[in-house]
Amino acid sequence: FDEMLNFETVGTRQRYTLCCRGVCAFPQISTDPKLVFSNRRKSKTEDDIIHKKYVQSEDTYEFGPLLCGKNRDRYKEGRYPENMEKFNIVNTSPFESEVSFCFQNDANATTYLLDPPNMKLKPGEAQELSVWAYPKTPNEFKDCLVCCIRENPQPVQFSISCIGVRPEVELD
Repeated sequence: FDEMLNFETVGTRQRYTLCCRGVCAFPQISTDPKLVFSNRRKSKTEDDIIHKKYVQSEDTYEFGPLLCGKNRDRYKEGRYPENMEKFNIVNTSPFESEVSFCFQNDANATTYLLDPPNMKLKPGEAQELSVWAYPKTPNEFKDCLVCCIRENPQPVQFSISCIGVRPEVELD
C-alpha cells in the first residue's frame, strides 16, 4: 500500500507531504515444487511406475511401490533409502517462521513418519524435512503433509502417496 498524505498548518499556506507505505504479510514457506522437491516430473501415463518423484499434473509427491512389512524400528538410520525422501522447506517471508508438521489422515504414524516435527526458519533460510513411507499392507496410501505456520491462518499442504506391494510367485 502506497499513499501520499498532504498536511497544512493552520494559519499558513505551506503544504507538507508525507509518503506512507504499508505492508501486510504473514510468515510463510514456499509452495513452489521446484524449491520443495528435488525430483519432479510434469505428468504420468496409466502404465508409468513413478518412484520418488513429484508429479506436477497430479500435484502429488509419489514414493511409488514399496515393499510391505519392512521393519521401521530404526528408520532414521537410513536402512531403506527407497522409503525416505527429503523435502526442502524454505521461508519466503520477511519474518521468522515457526513451522510444525503433521499428516492429515495418518495421525498415529501408521504409514508415514517425519523428522523434525517442528522447525524455526529465519527469512530466506531453508531446512530439510525427512519423510518416510512404510506401508503395512498391499494398498495405495494417500495423505497430505500439513505445514502449520505460526501467525499464519492458512496451512500449507503437500499431497503424498505410496503403494504397498507384496511380492507373489505363481508356479505351474
